[in-house]
Amino acid sequence: MSWLNKIKRSDERTKKKWIIFLSCISMVVVVGFWLWYMSYSIGEVGTQKTSGMEETKFWPVFKTGITVIMNSIKDKINLLTSEVYSKIPKIGGERVINIDKSANN
Repeated sequence: MSWLNKIKRSDERTKKKWIIFLSCISMVVVVGFWLWYMSYSIGEVGTQKTSGMEETKFWPVFKTGITVIMNSIKDKINLLTSEVYSKIPKIGGERVINIDKSANN
């Protein structure tokens, strides 16, 4: 009789013990393969040499990112203000804003 048939014919408590035991073993195997794969992948990436490129530093990248963000914000503000100014009517090349004092009373 095989050990699998022996487990099938045993009581529920024994079956639960075997399920827990075999689940733990399978988890250890899966995590082991995962760790092996990660160490292999990271090792491959770490050993690749940069061809003529210098190492990227944090602060120059941070400064470049801030510059790009600030230029984007400035462009959006310019676009928004140009839309607002385009809605103000022009008379003779000058912008005129009419304030209706009767509406306040």
